[in-house]
Amino acid sequence: MQTIMSEASVAVPAPPAVLAVSGESPARARAAAAALNVPLCLEKTSTEPLLVVGETDAWLELDGTEVRLSFDSATMRHRRRGGQNELLGRAVGVKADRKPRIWDATGGMGRDAFVLADLGCEITLNERVPVLAWLLNEAIAAASVST
Repeated sequence: MQTIMSEASVAVPAPPAVLAVSGESPARARAAAAALNVPLCLEKTSTEPLLVVGETDAWLELDGTEVRLSFDSATMRHRRRGGQNELLGRAVGVKADRKPRIWDATGGMGRDAFVLADLGCEITLNERVPVLAWLLNEAIAAASVST
């Protein structure tokens, strides 16, 4: 699965600052801040949205609510077990001898793309929000290590 970040022709929300997880090495957070071209915070100082990055985890946070991209949740495991019966796979024509190549123009949280990739499809994700593209790449990398 491949993620592409495209230039947006419409307004895209400003990327949040990156916050390093307290007590962990800030190296990965520094790399994320550099990749996204946003400031790095070593401590939380406001209620602005933040990309919180630790040594092995990352999430978006706003007012104490965390948004994580993970393909290892119970819901995703259930969808993966659905196999050929997964409605999304049937909708795009996945069969034992047919695995389509798919371009997902709105990558978002990547859940549908991950299910299709698990069914054997070749997926290209396009995400215009840089912080989501970064989180998707991190989730894909983590999933490729764990499977």
